[in-house]
Amino acid sequence: MTPLRPFEFKILASPDHPLAKMDHPTFEEALKSPFVILNATYLNKLVFHQLAEQLSIKPQVLFESDSSTLVSGLVREDLALGFVSDITAPVESDLVEIPIEDVQVPSVHINLIRRAHQFPIGLFKTVMDIIEKTFEEDEAIQQQK
Repeated sequence: MTPLRPFEFKILASPDHPLAKMDHPTFEEALKSPFVILNATYLNKLVFHQLAEQLSIKPQVLFESDSSTLVSGLVREDLALGFVSDITAPVESDLVEIPIEDVQVPSVHINLIRRAHQFPIGLFKTVMDIIEKTFEEDEAIQQQK
């Protein structure tokens, strides 16, 4: 197993949204607004509902999509807040990322797993090298932020 990187969940807001203008907004405050989230094919939905459950709040989910571009577009139009991870798609510069600090967010990591006795050769090694290089470059970009 090769650890590639952890990823974090964040609230995504339009710069015009009141939450984006607060000094230290909380997830509890965010849940007063409607959300757009990625659908059941993504871990985001499960984590989002677990976090809301910690606060005993039933969130208002305006829309679910399998497209992070659509989620970002709805947030940009200030129709709702978004719930995203930093692994699904890069956040566009005109949107505000709000960290989640008032609830216990699960730690999620991406690992590359292979059989113990399988030695990476040929095409398999090439694919593994590309994956590892991509995540190393992504980690370097994340550290620059």
